[in-house]
Amino acid sequence: MTPYDAEVRIVRHNAGKSPGPDGGIAGVPLPNQFCFLVSRSDGSIIEPAFDFMCRTYLTSGPETKLKGSENTIAARVSDLADFHHFLDAQKTKVAKLETDTLKKYAHDLSTSKSAATGEQLSGSTMARRWSSVTKFVLHCQQKGYLKNSIPTGTRTTRKGDVDYLVIDHDLPAAANSDRQITALHPETLQGVLNELGSPVIEVVDLRVQLCRPSTTDRLMAEVAANAGLRRTEVCNLRITTIRTHPRTELDPISKLSITVLGKGKKKRSVPFPIWLLDALERYAYGLRAAAVAMRQQLTGEPDHGYLFVHATGNKRYIGNRITPQVLDRHFAMARQRYLDELSKREEQIHYQLASAEIITPHALRHTFAITTFVVRQQGGDAYPTKYVSGVLGHADTDTTERIYLRSVEAFESKIRERIRQIQEQRPHMRLGDRAVAEYLGPPETQRQ
Repeated sequence: MTPYDAEVRIVRHNAGKSPGPDGGIAGVPLPNQFCFLVSRSDGSIIEPAFDFMCRTYLTSGPETKLKGSENTIAARVSDLADFHHFLDAQKTKVAKLETDTLKKYAHDLSTSKSAATGEQLSGSTMARRWSSVTKFVLHCQQKGYLKNSIPTGTRTTRKGDVDYLVIDHDLPAAANSDRQITALHPETLQGVLNELGSPVIEVVDLRVQLCRPSTTDRLMAEVAANAGLRRTEVCNLRITTIRTHPRTELDPISKLSITVLGKGKKKRSVPFPIWLLDALERYAYGLRAAAVAMRQQLTGEPDHGYLFVHATGNKRYIGNRITPQVLDRHFAMARQRYLDELSKREEQIHYQLASAEIITPHALRHTFAITTFVVRQQGGDAYPTKYVSGVLGHADTDTTERIYLRSVEAFESKIRERIRQIQEQRPHMRLGDRAVAEYLGPPETQRQ
């Protein structure tokens, strides 16, 4: 049996037509950012996954548009890729799906580890992947793509009746949100950042200034840590976004608001430190410009406009936008290098503590949220939750309180002690909202 060997294909600058024979949109151009599966072996469309994606996430008509957010579509097709890899391992096809096969996949989800964290998949990740597979299987059964009948049931939820697969296997429930929130210890955060690249700023003669140009990975992590962006939002930053009014007369630790496109294509203003904007601009006109120029020479394609690109490595990818999956992989490798280095030290307590932390790109956002809350509160803000909620892009403050700020008490004492040290050692620097950047790097490690 020929395996699926599935990989995700994303439509960009598409001028072609849909090749789907059963998708109901054959001959209609696919919109940009639509995702589907192809075989890595020969590039052919994988059905019936293509039909499912078209019918679920594309509008009908002569000009198809995305139905749902780009992030949701990307997550759904990534889940389907994982399922097709499982089918390859089981040496079976979608058409021959049986209840036992789905039960094995559910068990596989329950025991798998995340490539990003090295830990068992979280309950929320398992729930999302199983939801994707359930929707896909129900679609295939409805369209007659399956030779075997899969038993289903219906349950009533707040959003109405929902169909589900009856497989006699219970996946772990999504973990309590409090347990998923992590604020990284300053030493852990600094150690992983250093594994991603050289420092972006240094303190010379009591002044903050840029170091030599750092790596793309380090800059992306700095954006997440200092502005609280989600990994997808970091990857979706465009070069035009960082072009603001002149900043030469502004204090490097002050901030300017940048417009960020978040979940549901909602725009919000996010304060960026001046030093970070300066570093990003230098990157854009230096390392990025060279990589994109090489890409244009090789492919003849126009500049896509995304800020963060592959600057080294395989010519096939040079100058291409960095995806969240690539960011996850690079971050995981940096985390492992950091832990390996700690394991070689005589004092194993640091290694044990760091190993217990959930070190992921999203943990940078958590650290930013919790630290910013404490800093605002200490600065006299009577409603710090409102500010943090707006910066993070939450629809209401209840979301911020429920998901993030219940964890503040666990980290508040550490953060307050860190801020006190900063104030004592650098009294000339204005603390304000910018304490987050100072919090990231212990003063004793800065160059003098």
